[in-house]
Amino acid sequence: MVFQKGHKINAGRKQMKGCIRKRINESTAKKISLSLMKKPLTDDSRKKIVEMYTIQLFSTKKISELLGIGIFSVWKFLRKEGIDTSNSCRRKLLFKNGLMKLPPNCFTKNNPPKTAFKNGSTPSNKVFFTDEQEKEIVRLYHKELLSREDIGKKFGISGGVIKRILEKRNAFLSASVRERSFYASGKKIHPNWQGGKSFEPYGPEFNNLFKRKIRKRDNQGCMLGGIHREKLRRALDVHHINYNKLLSIPQNCVSLCQTCHLKANLNREHWTKFFQSLLFKKYGYNYSSKGELIINLGEILEVRNGI
Repeated sequence: MVFQKGHKINAGRKQMKGCIRKRINESTAKKISLSLMKKPLTDDSRKKIVEMYTIQLFSTKKISELLGIGIFSVWKFLRKEGIDTSNSCRRKLLFKNGLMKLPPNCFTKNNPPKTAFKNGSTPSNKVFFTDEQEKEIVRLYHKELLSREDIGKKFGISGGVIKRILEKRNAFLSASVRERSFYASGKKIHPNWQGGKSFEPYGPEFNNLFKRKIRKRDNQGCMLGGIHREKLRRALDVHHINYNKLLSIPQNCVSLCQTCHLKANLNREHWTKFFQSLLFKKYGYNYSSKGELIINLGEILEVRNGI
């Protein structure tokens, strides 16, 4: 839609342009003009940019003013050359060359960080750490197995800042991996730990012949999942119902696939009652109300002798 010169909408547009021009001062106009400049980079200017930034430690703004090149083009070229332009890397370079002093809240032995919050933590945007301090944080997290909150209390910062430092160092661990490290160090015991029962030896009667007879009794199928031996890559496991490895008798053993065998190692009281009721229905084995075996010696001898 086209409007004539004297239309109200056109008059309003002119007023808006005038307002925008008034708002922009000389310094901002200069910054915009520098950033929009598209002067092509020569070989000499490329060398000068690298030298000024890495050796003379000039800022990108100062380099753009001296060479008459846009700030964005300077930054883009430095990134192309593989030079780290992040604030943290820049601060470390300036600190090493004595061009920058440590902030007042930086952690040192003589100068502990000043806290800004009630809980005793320092704002994350005002914290600066050296390489040695970051390594100490990683050591406390991995070797001493301290939590992020406990490390934060030592350094006077929040747990979120500790997490960012660990992520930067590729040292942050997920909750599951962290939990495993606690179990490996012995600082925490797994809820399924049974006091090392899996390392206890089996009785001499629990041999391959006995296992084959139990599998044959159960028709080479898993008594829990129902899967047949033909569909499995390995032989069925023989599971002790009451978890006593020295009591290897037919009334206390059942054939299971590997998946069901692992499942049966949890919630042991439930599975003991379940398998006893299953064998009672299928084979007529008798058990007391307390889950104790009522042994029939004739049946045991039949299985062992293969009768």
